[in-house]
Amino acid sequence: MNAPVPPSQSLFTDGWEDTVPDVFTAEVPVWEEPIPLGKARALPTFPTDALPGWLGAMVDAVAEETQTPADLAGGMALAALSTACGGRAVVSVRGRWREPVNLYLVTALPPGNRKSAVVALMSAPVLAVEKALVERAVARIAEAEVTAKLARAAAEKAAHKAANADPDQQDRLTAEAISLAQAAEQTTVPVRPQLIAQDVTAENAATLLAEQGGRLALMSAEGGGVFDIIAGRYSGKPNMDVFLQGHAGDMLRVNRQGREAQFIEAPALTMGLAIQPSVLEDIAKVQGFDGRGLLARFLYAVPESLVGYRNLEPDTVPDQVADDYAERIRTLTLAMAEWTDPAVLTLSPEAAAVMLEHRRDIEHKQRRGGVLRPITEWASKLDGAVARIAGLLHLADHPHDGYTKPISADTLTAAARIGAYYTAHALTVLRRALSCWAFNFAEHLAEPPEEISSALTWVTKKSIPLDQLEDSENVRLGLEAIARLMDGSVAADTTLTRKRMVFNNALRYAVERRRLPSNPLQFVDWTPPATSDEIDFRWVPSPGQGRALLEAAGQVSARGKHLRAFYGCILYAATRPAEATNLRLVDCTLPDSGWGELVLGSSSPRVGSRWTNDGQSHEERGLKRRARNATREVPIPPVLVQLLREHIDAYGVTPDGRLFRAARGGRLLTKETSAVWKRAREIALSPREVKTKLAEVPYSCRHTAVSGWLAAGVDQTEVARRAGHSVAVLLRFYAKVINGRQERANGLIERFLDGEEPSS
Repeated sequence: MNAPVPPSQSLFTDGWEDTVPDVFTAEVPVWEEPIPLGKARALPTFPTDALPGWLGAMVDAVAEETQTPADLAGGMALAALSTACGGRAVVSVRGRWREPVNLYLVTALPPGNRKSAVVALMSAPVLAVEKALVERAVARIAEAEVTAKLARAAAEKAAHKAANADPDQQDRLTAEAISLAQAAEQTTVPVRPQLIAQDVTAENAATLLAEQGGRLALMSAEGGGVFDIIAGRYSGKPNMDVFLQGHAGDMLRVNRQGREAQFIEAPALTMGLAIQPSVLEDIAKVQGFDGRGLLARFLYAVPESLVGYRNLEPDTVPDQVADDYAERIRTLTLAMAEWTDPAVLTLSPEAAAVMLEHRRDIEHKQRRGGVLRPITEWASKLDGAVARIAGLLHLADHPHDGYTKPISADTLTAAARIGAYYTAHALTVLRRALSCWAFNFAEHLAEPPEEISSALTWVTKKSIPLDQLEDSENVRLGLEAIARLMDGSVAADTTLTRKRMVFNNALRYAVERRRLPSNPLQFVDWTPPATSDEIDFRWVPSPGQGRALLEAAGQVSARGKHLRAFYGCILYAATRPAEATNLRLVDCTLPDSGWGELVLGSSSPRVGSRWTNDGQSHEERGLKRRARNATREVPIPPVLVQLLREHIDAYGVTPDGRLFRAARGGRLLTKETSAVWKRAREIALSPREVKTKLAEVPYSCRHTAVSGWLAAGVDQTEVARRAGHSVAVLLRFYAKVINGRQERANGLIERFLDGEEPSS
């Protein structure tokens, strides 16, 4: 029995990756300039390390060979497991709450992303098993067909004999004829085994489920056709029953005129679909999709396309990895195919504790003001999805005897990580509707797309009316919401300060427009949650690691060689990435030997073309928290002088004098610098370090520079000046380094008090 949950809808739309800004770094003190809802974070990639080793290796290898996001192969890997196990196992979560292990998965990518190649590679072993099952069934089917034919012939002969019998023998012969007819009727011919289907109607899907013992998978690289069928391509109206009950495992009974009734006790339908993002727009318009909860049953992934940044000579899938994947999928599918009653998988006490904590966390985040409140209908099914994924991961590790062993806490934790990945993708779409339409004045010149309109209508209905902000409790709810990040963790002081400023400006504007009598924020005595802005130096690269990363960047590609000096400016001069992006030749003093100097006078952060007056993705600004014409002189060591000289000799400068440019010219793009940095980490760091947050982004090298200056004994005021910080900010962020210097200072003072002469 499934846990009762309400229906939901999906808000995924086309083109989100082109419209959500990579980084919001605006620090705008006036109301007239719109400020985004906080820092837009890159969507997480599929956590392949949460899969069993053999499966994660195949996902990574397929993603590398096809140069596609691992999200696509990861979703298809889960679909392959679901195809193998669906209808043959359930997870006992608590009491009578049992979850079947079949999943509905959708990955949206634009055309040209080799979706067909990935689906073919990941589904090939399942199709091979299907072929083997068909070959194994041929003899059995032939025998049954002959037996059925003979039984019908015997029944017909007996009926004819009874019809022509003498009266004294007619009753006996009639009884024999009836018995033979019943036996013939009960003789069934097995159907050809089929694990995967593609373009089937809802009626055909129900028939196939009935014929195949209640389980079936729809796996397709053109999954939009499946949604067309659900929407009523052939019938003219949506036909969702088989798809709703095929996910839930609820009894399915189909009665149609002129046909035998079809009864499926516990249908288990799997869907692993790759679609174009535009399909998500279309299904959002279909009447009834959201109201009946169909869309809430899908796990959606909308990864960023790699087209334009693909390695043209990637590694191919190693034979050993492919063979291991094929053999394990074959073993698992054949092992589960023998089951008629589903195996019941239980949770270990430790796994049950992990599950309970996960459920509490999800429940808490769906409260009013919680991060999952906007998608509560979808989030209400997340616990069940995590349980299903845990069951699949468990069976993937224990194909023969999984039912004899409880699901471990580690497996449940891995499933929860995958659930968190899908949650992040779901949340991002709603943020796009708000940041790119609701709060963007430039976009008001055009009508929003249909799916954005429906999302904004939903938000309007769920929002507190403006006049209710006169109630302090509602204002407090708003303050508590801005004090949290999207994952529910406490926001940093700087983030909270910025968001509170936006909230305050909005309320002041409402007063100006006579929508509120006064600013209610002034009447609320509210203290934000305690936070620590100290940098976690576990993840700050050492100078040696920083140098290794720069060298590795040069090995990645031609773009990596171009970006070495860019990363060098962050590592050796502590520039912010936006400052390095705008660095011009005229700003550089680069002598033949010795120290040089950079004069930083502007930055060029990427805020997205939707947020600039001229439609450009980057915006020219002064230095952060400085007057527009202020400059900052930063002495640079000989190693950076040499790096910049070599860069200028090799690449020259742009027509306007900038040192760094995008691959196709124009402003340097954050996604370019991030993509190269990611590859550089894989070269320079150990496999264990790559899985941590060590040097996770190029900005971490700025922390290396500033902390290094402090550790070297440079005066705090000078460090703050070079880094473009105030001393107060320096003390707050780099307290641990400064405390280490204070111990040395204490020793100097102590020796002075003891009468020792200070050294010159």
